[in-house]
Amino acid sequence: MKYFTDYHTHTEFSCDSTAPLDKMCERAIALGMQELALTDHADFLSFKTFEEEIDLATRQQAIIAAQEKYGNRCKILNGIEIGQPQANPAEYERMLQLYPFDFIIGSIHNLPNDVEINHLDYSQVNDMELYTQFMEEEIKLVQNYDFDVLGHITMPQRYLYRRVRRSVDLTKFEEQYQELFRLLIAREKGIEVNTSGIRQGIDETMPNALVLKWYRECGGKIITVGSDAHTPQDLGAAIPETYQMLRELGFTHVMSYEKREYQAHKLD
Repeated sequence: MKYFTDYHTHTEFSCDSTAPLDKMCERAIALGMQELALTDHADFLSFKTFEEEIDLATRQQAIIAAQEKYGNRCKILNGIEIGQPQANPAEYERMLQLYPFDFIIGSIHNLPNDVEINHLDYSQVNDMELYTQFMEEEIKLVQNYDFDVLGHITMPQRYLYRRVRRSVDLTKFEEQYQELFRLLIAREKGIEVNTSGIRQGIDETMPNALVLKWYRECGGKIITVGSDAHTPQDLGAAIPETYQMLRELGFTHVMSYEKREYQAHKLD
């Protein structure tokens, strides 16, 4: 691969990772990556400030230090993964005014009333109701908030399969995905292909090939690829195979970002 990068990663600054930032950078260099986007969680809850979720002031200094230390071997990008900004729009706006980022993933981790998708009792969940609500929140995010790509847009499939060995028939949501993609394309925003499903037991990316086909048919071209690694060992996992899948689906480029501007890289 001429262009190898990982555009979804988490370090010790995320609530769910203990990976030292330096170790993530060193692993990226060892793997031969040209770029590494650090995209720690900034999840928004209705009752908390963003500082209660992530220490962005300390993180900012750590990223600047990493850029100075490793920048001649691997470009280190100051990314962020924002979770459901609609839960607390004022805090979301305040964060973006205070901190500049190279790249923003927009994600839905929680449903309304701060209900965490990860913590649902999947033995009691109505799969179709869950997925309908998830898609409604994805569309709200795209309509009203600023980001660069939408993250893991089939995420409930991860938990349905891992917890109760079920999955949703995504063909029933084709119209909702087409609406989502039209909104994204009109705003010149994209989607990520999150490879974590491959290593986490569902044996497919998020989204899978079917949803990516719909995206391409709608005219979508803006794509990033990320492992969603929370440890150095998972960095870059399944990205080469995912590049091959994208080529087979007819995609020709993946994107990188700097100061919120994207650049296309040919999928060789």
